Amino acid sequence: MKLLTVSSPLSSHHNMVKLIGSCLVNGRLAAVYELDPLDTLRNLLPRDDFGWFSRIKVAIQFACLLEAFHSQHLKLRNICADNLVLDKVCHLKLVDFGMLVGGDFGDIPPFEKVWGCVGYVDPCFSDTGKFLDKSDVFSYSVLLLELVTKRAAQEEDYFYLHIWARGEYETRPKKTQHRKDCRQCPPVVVVHESLRGSTWFDAKDGAAITKLALRCVSHDLDQ
Repeated sequence: MKLLTVSSPLSSHHNMVKLIGSCLVNGRLAAVYELDPLDTLRNLLPRDDFGWFSRIKVAIQFACLLEAFHSQHLKLRNICADNLVLDKVCHLKLVDFGMLVGGDFGDIPPFEKVWGCVGYVDPCFSDTGKFLDKSDVFSYSVLLLELVTKRAAQEEDYFYLHIWARGEYETRPKKTQHRKDCRQCPPVVVVHESLRGSTWFDAKDGAAITKLALRCVSHDLDQ
């Protein structure tokens, strides 16, 4: 409520939900948003009609929104596909930011046991207990991997998308200096096969996005 009612670059950001008002429902406070959703990003991720162009559009929109939060010294902490809703023209809205910290919202409450969404949590935060803006970047990169691989951050116990993606990337054939070998090697990407057939897809873009995502889920904070 505070974030959306105080005039700021975030309350007026086009990727934030617009607050109509609030009310009490069975004794509990409810926020009323202006929203005409198509679906959550979570439900759209595996769909074939959610194509490459729309996925990259979402990735760029959310990157700009996250940058806006960080420019105000705020950290989201609960980035995941369930908290992002798309409208019918694939315009992104962030609908859940209940774990927000930083700025006027203060630090993480002491003894808090909720760390974030499973599969998105930065291992550096797990190890140190210190949540940095880079921990948000880690979560964003898991989301980016979800968009291009059409796989969930955690599909089952002991499966984490960023670990799987790194393994896939490192075991695929790399380009060599020999031109003949270069033609035979597939692009070094983890982009889902169905997305590579899109008229909007370019192999160089796929490779660049893959490298960016894997760099940002590195255990090395400097990466």
